[in-house]
Amino acid sequence: MKARVLLLSAAALLAFGATAHAAPREVRNYLDRAGAAAAKQVAQAGVDVGPGLDVKAQVNSDGRLSGLRIVKSSGSLETDQKAVAALKRLKVSAPPNTLLGADITVTVAKEPVLAAQNP
Repeated sequence: MKARVLLLSAAALLAFGATAHAAPREVRNYLDRAGAAAAKQVAQAGVDVGPGLDVKAQVNSDGRLSGLRIVKSSGSLETDQKAVAALKRLKVSAPPNTLLGADITVTVAKEPVLAAQNP
């Protein structure tokens, strides 16, 4: 079964505030595109995430993720390492300014994930 990826960010949720540099729609569209690209990257790497895992990272201006770290393990060190390696190779378009350097949580799971994160 294909892995599903959901990107959430405290900065993305803050984008709904009056001080946001990017429109909420722009942030949501970026996160949707990046999530689809991350799901494809993990699937192409042949990673079976089991019950799922959460990886925290920052978004660089070139669209790459840096500082990746597991915050919820899949239960397998090998799977976690493969997923992180796949996400390190991920490159999407440059993010909206609101997301530059922001902490992003990448949730990789077999089933769709619906979640909210309070900043």
